[in-house]
Amino acid sequence: MDELGSSEDSSKIRIDPDSLPIEVRELWENMLRIDPSWNLHDWLVQCANQEMELLVSKLNDEQLKLEHRKHRIERLMERVERQRNGSNRINDPHQKNLFDAYTQPKSEVDTKIVIVQSEELVPSEDIDAVDDDPILRICCEHILQEMEESQDAVLHEDEMMDMCSLLGFDAKEVEEAIEHLSSTNQIVHLGDGLYGFAD
Repeated sequence: MDELGSSEDSSKIRIDPDSLPIEVRELWENMLRIDPSWNLHDWLVQCANQEMELLVSKLNDEQLKLEHRKHRIERLMERVERQRNGSNRINDPHQKNLFDAYTQPKSEVDTKIVIVQSEELVPSEDIDAVDDDPILRICCEHILQEMEESQDAVLHEDEMMDMCSLLGFDAKEVEEAIEHLSSTNQIVHLGDGLYGFAD
């Protein structure tokens, strides 16, 4: 084996075998035993072109995913805005809205909602986690709104799945929203797949 891609073609770029990994040198030697005209340089070019085609395909896929995600966010935002501005929207004094900041102290005598400043909100990491993912934020908003409008302010997880799927959310996104609302003590699991507002 010489420093060319093959033992016969001297027009190709010379490649120093000692500069190559042992695996490539072994491949080179075995391929030349099978086909003396096999050329390492041509093979490397072919592999590089194949990898470039694969890279372009992956980048196109990622671009398409981002475009779909952007479209979904815009569509969900439009739906939320229509619901928030609709004349038939239910104004529930006990509503918990992810877009509005408040805390609601629990008392056996007085259940009045107390509006507080943003400094007294839930820890900032919880809010940031939702702000970083607009789809999660909107999904949580829909779950809370549906729970407020349901009988006894209780929803089964299957109802959440069905309602959110009609809005374009997939099961994983709904599960993440339920987990986030539970971890931030906005809803609580009551058993048998039922969820209600946390005290």
